[in-house]
Amino acid sequence: MKHRPSLKPGELPEFMRRLAAYDGNERMRLGLELVADVIDALGAIGIGEAHRRHGPRPDLPAKTGSGAKASPRSSIAPPARQICEGWVEARRVPSVSALCGCCLARGSSLHSPVSRLAAGLGRLLGLTLLLAVAGCSTERPLVVYTAAEADQLTKYERAFKRAHPEIDLVWVRDSTGVLTAKLLAERKAPRADAIFALAATSMAQVDSAGGLAPYSPKNIGRIDPMFRDSRAIPHWTGTAVLTAAICVNTIEAKRRGLPIPNTWEDLANPIYKDAISMPNPASSGVGLLTVAGWLQGLGEAEAWAFMDRLDRNVVSYAHSGSKPCKDAARGEVPIGISFDFRAVKTQSEGAPIVIVVPTRMVGWDMEASGVVAGARHPEAARAFVDWAMSDEAMSLYAESFAIVGVANASKPAPSLPPDLANRLAPMDVAWTANNRMRVLSEWVRRYEGRAARQ
Repeated sequence: MKHRPSLKPGELPEFMRRLAAYDGNERMRLGLELVADVIDALGAIGIGEAHRRHGPRPDLPAKTGSGAKASPRSSIAPPARQICEGWVEARRVPSVSALCGCCLARGSSLHSPVSRLAAGLGRLLGLTLLLAVAGCSTERPLVVYTAAEADQLTKYERAFKRAHPEIDLVWVRDSTGVLTAKLLAERKAPRADAIFALAATSMAQVDSAGGLAPYSPKNIGRIDPMFRDSRAIPHWTGTAVLTAAICVNTIEAKRRGLPIPNTWEDLANPIYKDAISMPNPASSGVGLLTVAGWLQGLGEAEAWAFMDRLDRNVVSYAHSGSKPCKDAARGEVPIGISFDFRAVKTQSEGAPIVIVVPTRMVGWDMEASGVVAGARHPEAARAFVDWAMSDEAMSLYAESFAIVGVANASKPAPSLPPDLANRLAPMDVAWTANNRMRVLSEWVRRYEGRAARQ
């Protein structure tokens, strides 16, 4: 059985806060292990003190050898972790009385004041933790599923906490494809309360399965209509546009004698064989928006023919939209198809890359937010979505994206073309959502052999 890693000093409050975000069985398992460790550790203090004062415990197994005598007393109770593992292995949630018995069993035969104090502390702390873990309270934090980049979340959380210090926020971050699958699988028993920075195409797919609740956030009148679900009371609202971009490592390109590409079609040139990495659209939202841009901009027949030629030059299909640009920055590959935020950030960190945004057929999608249907904390979820549409939030998005939901908040990076909006492919979010599975099935059929080797 896999166990919870040992906690370092000061980590207990954060562990207990995040513990509540797990489902009941996993929360009980992790909580039982934590309680057992605390009880056993404090019990060990008492045992050590008794050994120091009175010699070896007569109820411990006697050492073999000359003069060794068998213990006339019964063996001590098994360690608390062992007891709790039995409950977990049997998939049985113990009663609070049984849990208390586990606590009380430890150190019951210790005799010295220090021993009794350690055992008492173990029982007290154990029972306190059990009340928090075993379900005596139903409180849990606001759980928000997000596909935002990990290095963006700190500033978002800090800003939200300033606006709502009373709400305990827990992120669950993963790639777009993984989160979309989770939301679809959990729609009858949702674990998330709200969704943040997930592709609008995925939001539309989750909504079609009944996974989103209608909610019109505050300030929606200031949000550009292209960023909103078209219904009178939207089920999702966009925050920022992310666009495909190409990261080219100038040092590696020069070493291999490769010219800087200017168009998508350039990348299909045989000169770039084994020089390109791109995101896998089956797992990456950036991969999907890139492919969808080609399909809707070029037409399906021409787009698939282009991707067949491009595939001959692709050395790897990454499972995230950021990885190809990061790999290009490290010189692992000369060219990485990625997206605007990651390209700008990587370049600003000093990587030897140039950012190429083709003059046409640039795929794009919107990061969007919404309230999960059946959320356990609907009021807090609505407060979160209100914050996601606030002026402060828009200013934070503008630090990462050239196009955000409120037009006058946009601050395009100097390294991106000023006419970026004119380079975007003529895409329909609904088309991408409705055709997602068909497109991915065809992509996998054509290219899964190379993708499977990554």
